[in-house]
Amino acid sequence: MRNKFFLGTSLLIIVLTFIVCWHYYHRIERFWGITQTDFNVYYFSGWYIIQKKSMYTFTNPEYLFKYAPIFGVAMIPLAGLPIQIALRWWYGLTCASFLGMFGLLKNLLKGNRSDLPPAADALLLIATLRPYISTLRLGQVDILLAFLLLA
Repeated sequence: MRNKFFLGTSLLIIVLTFIVCWHYYHRIERFWGITQTDFNVYYFSGWYIIQKKSMYTFTNPEYLFKYAPIFGVAMIPLAGLPIQIALRWWYGLTCASFLGMFGLLKNLLKGNRSDLPPAADALLLIATLRPYISTLRLGQVDILLAFLLLA
């Protein structure tokens, strides 16, 4: 029963991710002048490094990089791809991070108990869904960092 509920919850998260990403992907698909996301900032920081330029000297102030250099270095693999392909990988990584974070939080919540009611999974999902959708919408790195911190 618990495994079925967790698998069902995971499937729900994946379907929700595709729906939300489809919506925002088509908004972000026309990057210039339509919308600005943190993903743009991360992507172009890696792109500037590939171009052997400083990631802190953007010509467009909307995409000013003001994070630790490790974020730019971590984006080099994605920045080597066309931006639309990189964005798809970013959404996939965010979804995988959320599933991992959800599983780790569930184990943390479970503690020494042998079993939790399915309502606990539902409450956990409700508590984490809003930040997850916000992360997808804004192209942020928060869910990935939460997963790494929990791991």
